[in-house]
Amino acid sequence: FLLPKEEVPIVLVKPSVADYIKGKRFTYSLPEEAIDGLIPTNLVAVLGGQINSIKAQLSSQPVFMQFGTNNIVEYGTSIKGSVAKITQGTYSVDGLSVMLAKDGGNDTAVFTKAEPGIGDEFNMKFVTGKDVKIKITNVEPAEPLQGMNMAMMGSLGLGGSMPPGGLA
Repeated sequence: FLLPKEEVPIVLVKPSVADYIKGKRFTYSLPEEAIDGLIPTNLVAVLGGQINSIKAQLSSQPVFMQFGTNNIVEYGTSIKGSVAKITQGTYSVDGLSVMLAKDGGNDTAVFTKAEPGIGDEFNMKFVTGKDVKIKITNVEPAEPLQGMNMAMMGSLGLGGSMPPGGLA
């Protein structure tokens, strides 16, 4: 007797960045076109004529997203060798898309592969509707961050005129 061959079901696994990004910090520079609309309007009003200088500094300043193992994402920058947290939110992953929830709405980062690295690009769609390609300049393990202090803001040209939560 010959028994019919048992067929093994094929399970397609959708590529996902979920496990890879946990516990990592992704550093990048925001292109100038990404800066417009990201600075809160109340801060734009306070900064007045300084806004163009601030935009230029922000587009040349390395920034990062740091993904915790607890679905917390922290945003920050490196100033004079210190990494500082600017704000934070939560994240959830669906395949190669990462929903970034924070005060004011959700941004979405869409990666091109499950293990993005230095030199790879991802597409960032901001809550403002702005959609830009961003190039990763560094990937490293996440580490505890210090809060942004007045000296750090001063080195960015923000001085003491920043309203509470101004960069958030």
